[in-house]
Amino acid sequence: MARPTSPTSLRLQQIDPADLGRACAEAVAAHVGRLAVPMSPGYTVHVDGPHGDTGLAFAVADLARYARGEGGLEDAVESYAVELMPLLCSPLASGTGAFPPVLAGWLSGTVDVDDLNPDSLEDRLALVLTAALGREALAGGSPLTVAQLAALGGTSPDAVRRLVRDGELAATDERPMRVGATEARRWPAMRWGK
Repeated sequence: MARPTSPTSLRLQQIDPADLGRACAEAVAAHVGRLAVPMSPGYTVHVDGPHGDTGLAFAVADLARYARGEGGLEDAVESYAVELMPLLCSPLASGTGAFPPVLAGWLSGTVDVDDLNPDSLEDRLALVLTAALGREALAGGSPLTVAQLAALGGTSPDAVRRLVRDGELAATDERPMRVGATEARRWPAMRWGK
C-alpha cells in the first residue's frame, strides 16, 4: 500500500549504516522471541536481543555504506538481499521458497522511493536495496530504473521522470523507464559517490 508523498520522505543520506544494521539484528531477535511464544509452556526461549554486533548487523551496515558510495561489497547485492529474508517475511508465509513480493519489488527497482517512511525499518531497507542495486548497475554499465536513480540522486522518481520528459536525461526503455549508466553518470546529482 503506497503512502502519500510527503516532504519528510526518506533519503539515503539520512540513514546511518551502523544504526540500521543494529535495528535489523534487534528486529530478527524480536521475531525469534515472538515465534517461540506459541510453543509455550512446553518450550521456553529467552531472547533479549543481540549482544554486541552480529553478522547480520555488519552485512546490513556494509550494504548501506555501499549504497551511499562509501565502500565495496564482497558479493552481489542480490546475495545480501537474500540474507535479509528473515526480516522480510515469516518463514511460514510461503511454502514455495519464492521471494516475497516486497523483496521482488525492491530487486526489480519498482519501489517508489518517494513513498518511504523514515520510521519504518522495512522502508529503510527498501531504500538501501534500491540504491545499492542502482550503484551496482552503474558500476556494471547497466541501465538504472527511475527509482534507483532517484535513490542515488537524493530526489524523487517524479523528478527523474520530469528530467527525461524535458530531455535532460535520455531513457533507454520506456516501460519500465530506465536510464543508461553513461547518461546517469552525466547527471550532476550522480557525480557524488561514484
